[in-house]
Amino acid sequence: MQTIEKQPQDGQPALEFAGLSSIADEEAAETVQLEAEAQAGQQAEAEARAEDATAGWLQAVDVAGEIISATWQSARPVWNPPAKERLASALAHCDEVYGWGGVGAIMSHPLLGLAFAAFPLVVGTAKAVAEERRQAAVDVEAREVVKPNGGDPMAAAAGAPAEQGA
Repeated sequence: MQTIEKQPQDGQPALEFAGLSSIADEEAAETVQLEAEAQAGQQAEAEARAEDATAGWLQAVDVAGEIISATWQSARPVWNPPAKERLASALAHCDEVYGWGGVGAIMSHPLLGLAFAAFPLVVGTAKAVAEERRQAAVDVEAREVVKPNGGDPMAAAAGAPAEQGA
């Protein structure tokens, strides 16, 4: 093997075998490349998990949007695809940060089942109460129009003064 003399370090000449420094440089470059590939792989894996989580949440948001839109037709434009995608992305991020366990864990939670079961009852009850109040207001208004005035309804209709005690 050939040796080459390098610049002296600490006053002592350093001998190095030719080619070892190039091998060391190659090893260092490979290490850097492997680390970069590993980091890129981890990033790609994290992005894929985020996309999968968002897709799962988007399915849940679509279901919620359909339930709400079926109940209130006027809400349909509000539940548009970009709005649902933003909501799904936010839910996926919350899931990641708070460890909810994914859309499957949330969708199988008993309180969510309770909410889905109660929602039509709450909405239906609210509509029934609102209709009952509206009907009561119409009835009150109708009674006020037909109040007896103590006189001759035919004369009042003709514009003549009502005769008292005739």
